[in-house]
Order: sequence, then C-alpha cells, then structure tokens
Amino acid sequence: IADCYNSRIQVFTSEGKHKKTLKHHEVLNVHRVLCVGLSLFITDPMNKQIHKINKCNGELLVSEELEFTPGGLDVFEGVTYIADFKMLCLYRYDDELYQESKLVLKFADGAKNEESRLLDVTFFRDCIYTLLENMNFKVNTFDLEGNLLACLIPESMVTKAFYFCVDKKENILISSWEDNQVLVFTGKGKPILRIGNSVKAENDCLVHPRGIGLLETGVLVVCDNKDSTCLHSYVYI
Repeated sequence: IADCYNSRIQVFTSEGKHKKTLKHHEVLNVHRVLCVGLSLFITDPMNKQIHKINKCNGELLVSEELEFTPGGLDVFEGVTYIADFKMLCLYRYDDELYQESKLVLKFADGAKNEESRLLDVTFFRDCIYTLLENMNFKVNTFDLEGNLLACLIPESMVTKAFYFCVDKKENILISSWEDNQVLVFTGKGKPILRIGNSVKAENDCLVHPRGIGLLETGVLVVCDNKDSTCLHSYVYI
C-alpha cells in the first residue's frame, strides 16, 4: 500500500496483518505503487520521478527524472506503462533506462479542456481503461492504438474518484470519494452494486475511500480514510 503522507510503502498479508515498512531516503513522495515480479514501481508526480525498489528489502534499484507528470501505471504483457497525468498520454517504461522509453499513444477522446486529468489506467485483455477527470469523472475504454471505443461510465454517474479496477468478468469498480462507496458497473456501464454503504453495521461503512484492489482470492481491499486510515476487505465474487 502506498503510504502517501509518510512517503513509504506498507506491506500487509491478505488477512490484514502488517509485515513490514519499505522506505528509502531518495523516494520523496509516494503516489502510486505497482508490483512487478520482485520489484515495486513508485510514481512521484510532485517531483516528476519514477522509482523502482526491491520489494523484499526496499533497496533502490532505479530512480529516474521524467519529462511528464506520472499518474496511474499498469503492466501489460510484461511491460510497464505510465500514464501522463496532465497530457492524457501513455508511456512505455524501460526497466533499465527511461531515456529508451517512448511515448506509446495519446488518447483520442477529444478532451480539450486544460483541466482534464488522467487519474488512472489499466489494461484488460486487448483494451485500455482510463479514469479521466474532466470537470467530473468518467471511464473510457480504448483499443491498443489509443482510439476511443466507448465511454462506459459517463460523467454524471460518479462525482469524485481516484482509483478504479476491472474484475475478471469485465465489471468496473470505482472508489467514489464523495459517495463513501465503491461503485460497481458492468462492462457496458450499467450500475449493479454499491459496496460500503451498509445501514445495518457501522463498521461496514466507508468514509472517503481511495485505493482499491482485487486479490486473486476474490477479496476486494479498500483503503479508507475513516479513523485516519484503515483497510476494509470484502468477499467479492
């Protein structure tokens, strides 16, 4: 888990037991973290940097200055990709030298608003899903060439979000900050489930959820801002 306020990585078991803390003095800010094999990729948009550390001992392997503001990142067919937070582009990251990395594509979604932000990106099968802030928030899907295929979640359906993910059935899960819930949509954008808004049990309620992730065991993990910061896990089938 990216511990943004303390510029470090916290590691937990799938049962929620804390295992260790990874921190390096050269990693000034932690925004997003992605596990690829034995390495962790960390983006720092404030300083336009990406770091690669050993996930076992926290050793810094690579630290590179970027020419863009990194946002979400994902791995596809063994290659790590980084979203340009401001320019709605996607970069291919080379494991050894960033200078060898190249601009892969610029998303052709027609967004001309200077306030547009590419918050998150994920690959699923042969499509790229993006979470875009453009006054409001929406989820688009693109082909691997960057051509817009569909706007799955229109702006009117999500008021404020930071993270999203796609499950094996192509359903889209979005952590909705203002709604205090995780919203679940089908692959065609139809709302089917709300998680974390229980009126029966106070402990089940979410307060400004941010990061979310699906484990291979079928468990949904949500980082919540209630009581400073806590984790919720849900059985998600």
